[in-house]
Order: sequence, then C-alpha cells, then structure tokens
Amino acid sequence: MRNLALSLLLAVTPATLLAADTPTAEAILDRYVEVTGGKAAYEGLKTEMTTGIMEMKAQGIKGKMSGFRNAQNFSYNVVEIDGVGKIEEGFHEGIAWEKSAMGGPRVKTGEEKAFYMREAILARDARWRDVYSKAELSGDETIDGVVCFKLVLTPKEGTRTETQYFEKATGFRKRISMVMSTQMGDLPVESTLGEYKDFGGFKAPSKVSTKMAGQELSVTISTMEFNKEIPASRFVPPADVKAIAAKLKAAPAK
Repeated sequence: MRNLALSLLLAVTPATLLAADTPTAEAILDRYVEVTGGKAAYEGLKTEMTTGIMEMKAQGIKGKMSGFRNAQNFSYNVVEIDGVGKIEEGFHEGIAWEKSAMGGPRVKTGEEKAFYMREAILARDARWRDVYSKAELSGDETIDGVVCFKLVLTPKEGTRTETQYFEKATGFRKRISMVMSTQMGDLPVESTLGEYKDFGGFKAPSKVSTKMAGQELSVTISTMEFNKEIPASRFVPPADVKAIAAKLKAAPAK
C-alpha cells in the first residue's frame, strides 16, 4: 500500500493530490515541504543555526537559546538562564545526551534516544520517508479556530507514534502531540506552532508553545541561518558525557 502511494507521488504533484476531497497523508507531508521552502532547497541544506528566547512565565524563568544541526545529523542545543546556568543537549555519533548544573551529565537511551536522534536530522521534514515507517490520515480537527488535517506518524526508530496537525488552508504544521519518555516517566507533550516567518528562504514557526506535566514553555525564534560553517567541535559531547557513554557501551547486555 505504501509503495503504491509513493509511486503516485512520483507521477502527480502534491498540489494536484490536494485538489482531491481527501488527500493522502503523504501528499499533506509533501505539501508542507513545498510551502516551507521546496524539496530542492531542503536537499541543499548543510547546516542550520537557530537563536531565540525560551520562557516559563509562571515560574519567572527566561533564557537565551541557541541550536545547531549539520548534514551529519549531529545536533547541539543550549539554553543559558540567569541564576541557573547552562542546560545543554545534543546528538553526536550515536550518543544522545544532556547536561545541566542542576542534573549533571546524562546519556539518553531507548525511546528517549530515538526521539532526539530524529530531532537531530537536518532537513527531516523533506526526509520524512527516512524518518517514519508509516503516515496515516486520521480525520480533521479544529485548533484555535483553524481546521487541520490530523496525521498519525509511526517512526522507524522507537515505537512511540506522533500526531501532527496541518492547516488545511496553508499547509503549515499547527501542532505536534506525543507521549515522551523522560526521567519522570512517560509524559504527554503538546506543542502548538504559529506565526510562520521567512528565514533565509525557509518558512518556519517563530512561536512555539509546549505543554508538559502541567507546565508551559514558550519559544520565540529570533534568527535561523542556513549553510554557514559550524566547527565540528561544537557537536562533540563534554568529557563527562563521553565517559558515561563509554561505560554504557562496555556494560554487559541485560
């Protein structure tokens, strides 16, 4: 069934498929690629750098954030909060990790690692067929007065499905919801995206609001830059993280 859908996509453009009353999940995902920059632009990506502000208003927490990804699918993200210090995380050569003054260094495994590995993939929206084994249309849903297609995506790495919502009128992604594995256990997470802007030829949400465990975190994107040189050292985990990863690798399988 999926191979048949892919064959149709090769023969018909996403816009043509979307002219039908009920588009396929594949067509909706491909349309998102087209309205946010186009397949060729995504294929030309070598690096991505993002800056912005993260805030938890109820707790009075606010910090500067920076994010980096490259074509090797390595990532590094850091938030700097006054009075708290740095919160760092990344993915590099099979190691998903995080480190903070509050929690120290940690290596992520299992479902948590699978999620961060997917997040590290550069141009993952255009490469969704490499990321997900199945994409299913599950009806419509209205979010903040906007009618959206509801898609359920099954990842190739890990077993947790993601539900993504795409605006019918614009093709933009409106919301992502899933159950995430965390240190506190499995938690439902919902991120709502909005205020799409043009960043260097790519359209991306400049506002993201995420709800988890009764808390709400907002992100405002200030800049997104593409294909600028990023030193390889930027992605290398700290020594204490690498030491933990080495111990995990050497530990006998259970």
